[in-house]
Order: sequence, then structure tokens, then C-alpha cells
Amino acid sequence: MDNLLKVLLIAISIALGLGIIIFFLTCIYHVKDKQCIIVERMEQYHGTYYKGWYWFWPFVYRRVARFDLGIIKTVIRLNNKKKAEIQYQIANPTLFYQKRVGIEQFLTEITLQNDDITFAYLKEKFQEIGIDFINIKSIKEM
Repeated sequence: MDNLLKVLLIAISIALGLGIIIFFLTCIYHVKDKQCIIVERMEQYHGTYYKGWYWFWPFVYRRVARFDLGIIKTVIRLNNKKKAEIQYQIANPTLFYQKRVGIEQFLTEITLQNDDITFAYLKEKFQEIGIDFINIKSIKEM
């Protein structure tokens, strides 16, 4: 009976030790090249972190966003029945995160406010949310 108790205590200790190790490993974040993460501390903005390995205390810090910083190409559908392929790059990830707006939603609002949209106007509006607007490849009727 004494040996069974020792084996049981060893098994519980190993399981508990592995659980603690796995728990702390989940607090490690790897940020790849041309990416960044936004981290909050107690639901307040803490920082923007670029390429590298980071460890944050559990329950206190949490990753709330991950952004690609390269050129992004996407096809969007607007309310005016048009489809557009746009290219953009996130220039200011912190500002983009704080504005909390989707690209499609943002462009839809712009097209509803103004029917005559120029490239310069789009560049200016996108800079307000931390994005460098690069190009509209095509706009076609749906």
C-alpha cells in the first residue's frame, strides 16, 4: 500500500508539473517577419510588438490582434453594387487597431458619403485609420 501511494503521488506530481509547464508555454507568442501583434494589459492597450519571441503573464496580458504588415490584396463588394480589388498596407498597426474598422465596411461608408471618389481622396481617408492605400486594380459591375 505504501508503494501504491508513492506511485500515485509521483503520477500526480508529474501531471501537475506538466500542466504548469504547458500553461506557461501558452503565454509565449512568436511574431513572424512582416507581422505584429497588439497586446493589452488588463483590457488597456499595452504595446505593439514586431518580429521576435515574447512571453506575457497569463490572465494579465493578452494578444488581441495580429496584423500582416506586407502588401495586402483583397476583393471587396460595395453597397453601390460594385466589386473592387484593392491593395493596401498597414502603416500604423496601433492606430488601425484603435479605430477598429474593417476595410470593406470603411470603403462602403466612404462610397455612401461620396459618389465621386478619387485615388487621392482614398489615400487621405485610409491614412486616417493607419493604412497606406496602394491601388485599386479593377472595379467591375456585379
